[in-house]
Amino acid sequence: MEVITPLLHSPTSFAVKNVMLGFKLTKELIGGLLWYLPGIITDPFNSVFTIFVYALVITFWSIAAVPFAILQWLEIITDDNPILWADPELFNHMPKSRVEHAKSILGSAAQNMSFDRETKRPVGEFSVDVAQLLLLMSALLYLRVPSSGHEGEALVDIVSKAHEWGLKFEFITQLSGGQFRGPYCGMYIHEGPTPFVVVAFKGTTPYDYAEWAGDFDISRTAAPFLDGRVHKGFYDKLFPSLDSKAIRHHPYGEIIQTLQKKVKELGGGTRQPVPVWVTGHSLGAAMATVFVSRLLKSPGDLEFGTFQLMDCYNFGCPALGDSDFALAVESHQNMPINRNSVIWRFIDDADIVTRVPLANENINILSRLDVDTFHNYAHVGVPIRLYWDGTKPTVYPQFYSTGIKVEMYAFNGEKESSKPLMKNRWHLIVGLIDMVRYFLPVAYTGNYDRGKPASPIMWLGRLLVPKYGLDHFPHRYYESLEKARVLSLRR
Repeated sequence: MEVITPLLHSPTSFAVKNVMLGFKLTKELIGGLLWYLPGIITDPFNSVFTIFVYALVITFWSIAAVPFAILQWLEIITDDNPILWADPELFNHMPKSRVEHAKSILGSAAQNMSFDRETKRPVGEFSVDVAQLLLLMSALLYLRVPSSGHEGEALVDIVSKAHEWGLKFEFITQLSGGQFRGPYCGMYIHEGPTPFVVVAFKGTTPYDYAEWAGDFDISRTAAPFLDGRVHKGFYDKLFPSLDSKAIRHHPYGEIIQTLQKKVKELGGGTRQPVPVWVTGHSLGAAMATVFVSRLLKSPGDLEFGTFQLMDCYNFGCPALGDSDFALAVESHQNMPINRNSVIWRFIDDADIVTRVPLANENINILSRLDVDTFHNYAHVGVPIRLYWDGTKPTVYPQFYSTGIKVEMYAFNGEKESSKPLMKNRWHLIVGLIDMVRYFLPVAYTGNYDRGKPASPIMWLGRLLVPKYGLDHFPHRYYESLEKARVLSLRR
């Protein structure tokens, strides 16, 4: 069993370490600006906005490092469950009947997409219940305790909750240079007559500044395992340079080998292919999308006939790569036209992480941007925008993503109801007002549920965190999905 080096709990060492990291991030930002200087000149407005956001976050981290270190040292906040600060009952909200229904979908053999009678477009279907369960699986990964001392002890909370859902959880690989902390990949396993596997990637721990260093690396790198150029901080975690002395293993290869072995144990290829789903939140969403992008390009990585690649549900995913990367992923996702695996990209209203690096949504503009342009970044997948206020979800405008008709399904305890989703129509005046208003903490704008009791930590978050930041947390995604589920059940 692996022995883990405990985290430093001294306020001084913790604060100094993270302030120094702030300086390092500032240095990398300045270096990135010099690299993208031609793009900054040609696209000054978007560039200044992105630079402002990055600089603001780096400054906030550097200042917040000291009080966070003191709060941790006094054990007022802990390093094992940041997600529970906002909603201690997050993992208990989903009724067992809906968990079982979601599992029945995850374990069922997929059919090819149907075609709309009028437009003849393929119809893509996503389940709100599946989305909520996969979101909880993604959030559950945050509960690993890196300071516990041993791998088994570090994962005990995750294994226990997975068992309540009727699943097994297994750790696969570390995504941070072999250190037992930071981002990692694990899998949830359902055995029996309808087996399935969910590959899940952990996102960024809110107060672990070292993890954010990779998120805010604004440079792109050539992606030989994929296409085009991909965000270096994300790509290198799955596909590190093979001559790197700091990384002694290849995470993507480790995931594939583990998955091949597990799928065979579950009977893949003898009875029927085992469904493999992928999910992640925040940084985990980026890792999940990069992982699926590779499998869409090279499905043979999991051995033909033993598995069936299903959908990827990602939550709070930032932009990943340039126009060549985005177009290649969308092309692979369309082959064949009625393929049954879709990348669903969920956006919780004002979530700022889904807007950086500031990506271009228009393919006619994106295809003309030079490789050195600061904003030659694009999202991939079918974007579903959720609304915390209960507004019906929409398909976010994106002019190069898969052209499918989107239908949302939800389970009412007896049967499923469906509703088609329409494209989001951005209103200029309302949009500009919201853009300014969402910079304010939610306690002043009313963007929180007044009917729910709140702990002191939760109230502190409402007083300090703007909607742009709060909407990124998993509990807000869950609440938005729950309101979408209620809407889908209305006649």
